[in-house]
Amino acid sequence: MDADIAAALLLEIPNEFDQTAVEHRRIGPIAVKGQPFPGFNPAEHGPQQAPTIALAEEFSRLRQENLALLAQVTTADLDRRARHAEYGMVSMREFLHHWVGHDLMHTVQAERALLQPCIRGSGPWRVNYTDHLATGAEG
Repeated sequence: MDADIAAALLLEIPNEFDQTAVEHRRIGPIAVKGQPFPGFNPAEHGPQQAPTIALAEEFSRLRQENLALLAQVTTADLDRRARHAEYGMVSMREFLHHWVGHDLMHTVQAERALLQPCIRGSGPWRVNYTDHLATGAEG
C-alpha cells in the first residue's frame, strides 16, 4: 500500500473513534428519554490521538456496546423523537439512517484511498477512473 494512502487512512481513525463514542452517547437520550442531544464538531474535541492498538481496541469496545444498544431498539422506538442541537426534531429512524450512511461514507473513503495506486498504474485505462481520483492524486 502506498505510504501516503496508509497515512491518510490512519489519520481518519481518531475522527471515527470520536464519532463512534458520540453515537454511543446519542442512542440513550433519543430512544429512552427523548431528551435533547448535542451535535458533533470534531474541532471541539482537541488534538487527535495517534492511532494505536489501544485506540483500536477502545473503538472495537464502543462499537460492540453500540451494537448491544441497537439490539434493544424496538419498532416503536424508531418513531421516538428528540431535539438535535443542529437539526431540530429528529426521529430515531432518521438518526439510524444517518449513522449507517456515515459509516458507509467512511467505507467509500477507504476504498477510494486504496484505489489510488491502481489508478496511477493503469496507464491508458486511467481515463476510466477520473471520477475516482483523490484530490491531489492527479499527477
